[in-house]
Amino acid sequence: MYFLSVQRFADFLQAYKAEDRKIIEQILNLNAKEKQEIFNYLKTNYLPKNRYYKYDFLFDNCATRISDIFDDTFGDSWKIKDIIPGKELSFRQIINSYLKDSPWERLGINLMFGSHADKAMTNKQIMFLPDFLMKGLANSTVGGKPLVKHTEVCYNPTASHAGFYPFYKHPLFWFSLLGLLIVLLSFMKITPFTDAVLSWVDRCLFFLTGLLGCFLIFMWAGTDHQITVWNYNILWLLPANIVFSFYFFKNTKWVQRYALLLLGINIVLLAGWFVLPQELPLATIPIMIAIAVRSWKIALRVKNSY
Repeated sequence: MYFLSVQRFADFLQAYKAEDRKIIEQILNLNAKEKQEIFNYLKTNYLPKNRYYKYDFLFDNCATRISDIFDDTFGDSWKIKDIIPGKELSFRQIINSYLKDSPWERLGINLMFGSHADKAMTNKQIMFLPDFLMKGLANSTVGGKPLVKHTEVCYNPTASHAGFYPFYKHPLFWFSLLGLLIVLLSFMKITPFTDAVLSWVDRCLFFLTGLLGCFLIFMWAGTDHQITVWNYNILWLLPANIVFSFYFFKNTKWVQRYALLLLGINIVLLAGWFVLPQELPLATIPIMIAIAVRSWKIALRVKNSY
């Protein structure tokens, strides 16, 4: 549960300056009656019975709560112009644009987000981001008049926060190396050494992907986040992989069938990559290939044992 708090502007200003964070102020073009309506709304919203709310990353956060003020106060007289940069822009695409220099965070977020993140946003929905909240207010009207009178920069950061992430630190680079190593080991001549290494590779590969699948199931069924449901990553991150990681070395029919199931799922996902209803993280391709190869090898080993 998040909650609304009240703070003196001078204290807020000092805190942001101490963290070297940019502050942009929009002066609203409101008359005395409209200002009073907003003030009354804020007072009501601060009542103990109203101040708490269940946070949602996309649909109910600190930015959407601000746009709700104008929506609830002015209703249909508040109109927003088109502020979406491009047609059919999805939640995932706009979030990824903020994570270009944070590839590991980007991978984690994209693994956790379900297919709802690939839906096209409306002008109201894109205002869940502060940048587009500011843009939306600046391009909106109340009763036909512009909502924002003018904009001022109250504080500019002294340091640049833009970073550069070299390619060798990206997950795609490391997962490609890992996937290539697993594939090469899989096609090498079987020796006691390679057999021991591949045994540990399989155990770790299936256990960790199964563990991650359990986490995705928890985010889907165990939380109220709308954005983490219907997550197609669960197709290749099967929670049952945890069980399989303890039995993959046995020459039984069910091991062969489960290995063939994994092989089929990963081949279908890779073949239909561009037509899937959800955008899967590019960095996961090498891992999916590794799972497919190891599953094929396990199924082949069981078949040859009969």
